[in-house]
Amino acid sequence: MPLSFAGSRGSTNLPDTLDVEPCVKLPGLADFQLELFERLVEVLVGPDDANRAILSLPTGAGKTRTAVEALLKWRQSRDDRPLILWIAQSDELCEQAVQAFREVWFDLGHGDRSFRETLTIGRLWGDKNAEPSGCGVVVSSIQKLSAAAAGRGTFTGEQLESLQETVGVVVVDEAHRALAPSYGDVLSALGFNFRQKHGPTALIGLTATPRRSSQDETARLRRRFHNNILTAPSLGADPVQTLRGRGVLARIEEECLDYDADRVELSTTTAYAEHYEAFDDVHPDVLTRLGEEHRRNRRLIERLLDLDPTWPVLVFACSVQHAQALSSLLRRRGRSSACVLGTTRPATRRAIVEQFRNNELSVLCNYGVLTTGFDAPSVRCVVVARPTTSNVLYEQMVGRGMRGPAFGGTEKCLIIDVEDNIQWRSLPATVHYSALEREMRHAR
Repeated sequence: MPLSFAGSRGSTNLPDTLDVEPCVKLPGLADFQLELFERLVEVLVGPDDANRAILSLPTGAGKTRTAVEALLKWRQSRDDRPLILWIAQSDELCEQAVQAFREVWFDLGHGDRSFRETLTIGRLWGDKNAEPSGCGVVVSSIQKLSAAAAGRGTFTGEQLESLQETVGVVVVDEAHRALAPSYGDVLSALGFNFRQKHGPTALIGLTATPRRSSQDETARLRRRFHNNILTAPSLGADPVQTLRGRGVLARIEEECLDYDADRVELSTTTAYAEHYEAFDDVHPDVLTRLGEEHRRNRRLIERLLDLDPTWPVLVFACSVQHAQALSSLLRRRGRSSACVLGTTRPATRRAIVEQFRNNELSVLCNYGVLTTGFDAPSVRCVVVARPTTSNVLYEQMVGRGMRGPAFGGTEKCLIIDVEDNIQWRSLPATVHYSALEREMRHAR
């Protein structure tokens, strides 16, 4: 049977820890990354009242690699080898960080053959329960640590508080979320007191968007990191345009796909409104309803079949069932396609993604899986087939096609948005999601 049906042999779970020995050479950091690398090291070695910062680079410009290089250099300069705690929002981001540490540690041994120190990287998310005391780096989800702070889960509050003794730096990936109560509880348990402007443990944030929806929240976020936003001066006032001009980021072509259907009216419930208020995004039930619209799906399939079959196309669907349906319909029409879901076995997923990277698949469909922690530089088209009001989520989806030729990507990437008009009757105003998405893009 085809791989997408038969799957691949392999464990359903990744090990809790990963031992890495240095051996493989990575390409050097670009000049703008070196600027940020040096500035971040200065923060890490700074005094207690100057050891916090947010490192900001556009999606696709390599902020994770830059941060990991600086963190490992700083750790190696310390005789006590302090623990690096990396906190991320999702399992995908966690695994992306683990692989970044792995690759950079490999690189350290290439220039110095006498260097043979082993780095143990701990996985602490989901059902993974690495013991921090045996690790040099621990990558954890905020959900795992938040549960510990609340006295729940397999990782205990006592274990969380004991990290204060060994942690030298805490890194918050997607740092624009750092004001959430879950982060406040975890950072408090780790010994941070944000009423004071100093502390022995460094705090580093990473984000492409160091801001919130309001000026007050943006000011609070920045104060939490000593108002220290690390950017590369050489990139000028508009880093995205500068990086596109240098080929680091791809040039974006935009298209809005109208499926010529009547307005979709949904009588919202309290749950819909509460979900919107809590997450600033569309309720999953609404997404499911859109994924079942026949005219919408027919127009999507027609447009996908019109694309050059040699283009690697990434599709973000409305639901798990929507992703499966689109992939199946494309295969029935003769277009090579596969689907990756949260339930896909790791070995099968790796094989499918590798096929996509090798241009053996034309279209890769997913729902909520490949927004982060996914690297396929040759993506030529991203189809945003699900509405969202989340600036961050939209940037993450579009960011999968942002890698430019200088970083192994493509010169141009086509972004196709599906036009959706949804009326929320219980909210004070009609929410026109596609219009909001266009505003987000123009603002950037």
